[in-house]
Amino acid sequence: MYKYYALFMLFVTYCLNFIDRQLLAILSQPIQESLLLNDQQMGLLGGVAFVLLYSGLSLPCAIIADRTNRVGMIALALAVWSGMTALCGAAQNFWQLGLARLGVGVSIGVQTGV
Repeated sequence: MYKYYALFMLFVTYCLNFIDRQLLAILSQPIQESLLLNDQQMGLLGGVAFVLLYSGLSLPCAIIADRTNRVGMIALALAVWSGMTALCGAAQNFWQLGLARLGVGVSIGVQTGV
């Protein structure tokens, strides 16, 4: 029964992960207007800022997860992801949103690698 519970929790996490990755694109117009961002800044936030760390950390995190506590890494990544997502919602300018978005990319990259 535990393996089905674990599988379900990972499934829910992945679904939220997917939604979180798409959220900036879905809400790009209101975010751009609210924070007075130009198209180049929105492109950086939606692409480069997120993908670099997301893709760059997956393999190293997978190696670390194989050698250490995988459950602990997932729990830490989920905590960081939640905090960074909240910071994205509280951002007041491009740099705050960019740094929070980098944190989201890092934590999701860790989850993907694990």
